[in-house]
Amino acid sequence: MKILCILACIISLDVILTLIQIYVFNHSQSYSYEQYAILLLGIFAPLLTAVLLWIKVFNLKYLNKLGHIFIKM
Repeated sequence: MKILCILACIISLDVILTLIQIYVFNHSQSYSYEQYAILLLGIFAPLLTAVLLWIKVFNLKYLNKLGHIFIKM
């Protein structure tokens, strides 16, 4: 369980640093919409992974139930 917690922390930190990178570089150069889409897709996968790991680490049963409700819809 400690390994999952460390992994979730590392992935969360990666997402935060990527958001900071986008913010800083946005002021130094202008991105096209395609570049923004690629950067946001690069954030989405690690963010989803981090959220799933945090759910597993904290064993948030109500979030698991919420996920099952959305799957049934």
